[in-house]
Parts: sequence; C-alpha cells; structure tokens
Amino acid sequence: MMDIDDFKLINDKYGHLRGDEVLKAVANILKQCVRNEDTVIRYAGDEFTIVLPAADASSVNAVAKRINSTISQPQLSRAFPVIRISMSI
Repeated sequence: MMDIDDFKLINDKYGHLRGDEVLKAVANILKQCVRNEDTVIRYAGDEFTIVLPAADASSVNAVAKRINSTISQPQLSRAFPVIRISMSI
C-alpha cells in the first residue's frame, strides 16, 4: 500500500484537473517500476496497491526503493509549474 504525500495540497493549489494528471503520472511511474506479472491498482483517492506475486522481502524492498527514487524526480514538467511528488509506502 502507498499513498501520495500531501495530495490534497496539490488539488488545492493547482486544481483537480492537475491533480488528475498527477494521479495518471504516478500510475504510469508505478507500472514502470514493477515486473510484467505485477499488478498496480489505484485503491482509492491517492492510494495505490501493488500486488507482487511470488516476491520475497528483498524483491519488495527493491521495488519500494525504485519507486521512491523514480517518484522523487520532477513530474509533469511539460507544463508549468513542475510538481514534486513523494509517496509513503
């Protein structure tokens, strides 16, 4: 389970359409960080779940580190302003 940190502030500051773009960007990033057999699910609001079948603790930890590293890069840079995203996993 994971959620986008301070997502309400993104919606409040940039609007819900921009918030929707952030959700889509996060979903795409999560899909890029997992294996083909893994499943990324938007659980509710700004919460996501990833199902990692047959993954051991080391593999799960590696995925979490990859997500944190990737998600910390500036997102949505094609439009001003750039939004920085972090997640609690």
